[in-house]
Amino acid sequence: MKSSKDSFFSFLQLRDNRDYGIELLRIVAMYMILILHVLGAGGILHLDSITGTKYWVAWFLEIAAYSAVDIYALISDFVGYKAKHRYSSIVELWLRVIVYSVSFTIINKMLFDPSMGKRKILLSFFPVTQTAVWYFTMYFCLFFFFPVLNAAIESLSRKTLRNTLVSIAILFSVLPLLWASDTFKAEDGYSVIWLIVLYLIGAYIGKYNAFSKVKKRTAFLIFICVTVMTWGMKYIIENHFTSFFGRENNPDFLVNYTSVTVLVAGICMLILFRNMDLPRIIKRITAIIAPLTFSVYIIHVLPLIQINFIKDKFIHYNTYSAPIMILAMLGTAAVIFIACAALDFIRARVFDLLRIKERLNALENRIISKIT
Repeated sequence: MKSSKDSFFSFLQLRDNRDYGIELLRIVAMYMILILHVLGAGGILHLDSITGTKYWVAWFLEIAAYSAVDIYALISDFVGYKAKHRYSSIVELWLRVIVYSVSFTIINKMLFDPSMGKRKILLSFFPVTQTAVWYFTMYFCLFFFFPVLNAAIESLSRKTLRNTLVSIAILFSVLPLLWASDTFKAEDGYSVIWLIVLYLIGAYIGKYNAFSKVKKRTAFLIFICVTVMTWGMKYIIENHFTSFFGRENNPDFLVNYTSVTVLVAGICMLILFRNMDLPRIIKRITAIIAPLTFSVYIIHVLPLIQINFIKDKFIHYNTYSAPIMILAMLGTAAVIFIACAALDFIRARVFDLLRIKERLNALENRIISKIT
């Protein structure tokens, strides 16, 4: 058994069996998510006063980052499908979310919203009920499908699994575009159904080292091409069409998580970062930061942070020139990332000192031994 000291400093240790290129992509994907929120929730994209070059530059940055959620899900599945299914891991994740959900709700009541009722404080102990942390809610549900999905991945032949995934991709990414409706209720990617699709794709790529013959430069060029295609379609429809595929004046029909171009962009990023040769210092920094990325998401989407520090707080960026506006958006996303990661670093070390993971694993083992 590890001593508490060994456990506390375990985050500094590099592991030979870990792909640090993929872990670096985890950081990049979360940074991209922050860019999306700075642009969207921050109010920049929805201003009537932002026009011309700045408008299209902002939207190109938005679309270039739009595959972030797909990427983050693909990574979890790419590296996680072989992991032992432990209920203690989802309990630990729940505890992590509760730390911020409860404490931020109490702070919000004390400093910003004194009229907040006790019901909201009570609900903060059950984060899956909060739409603000929708990804955690969907992931929590997905967790209980892992054994079934893993059994399917292990038992199906590569050909059968590949053909199934192609069929599923057509169902959820291609046909909704042609039919101009969310026929299969994937909710533009905000659903367990879409996370299941991404889980299967990520696990397939991880198990069979799929697309290994695709060069990294090729993957990057494809990423650029599908990004330009998505942006270009928005530009063309918004400026030259009143309807497209039956959707009246909907230039954003490719801008959603289930879009085939966004999915391809996410897969290309996975190929680009997979087995990336990184200097040891970058690996060490990545090993420290990557485990904090999920909390970066949780922290910055909770109402305390969203309402008081992000929602419509960056509207004035539209007064800057296009280059300065881009730097301001990227810099703001970086500051939010660093602040959230620094806070979670403290939380993670407290969890290590309290040996939360080890205690939960031991509790799970005792429960299983009694019921089997």
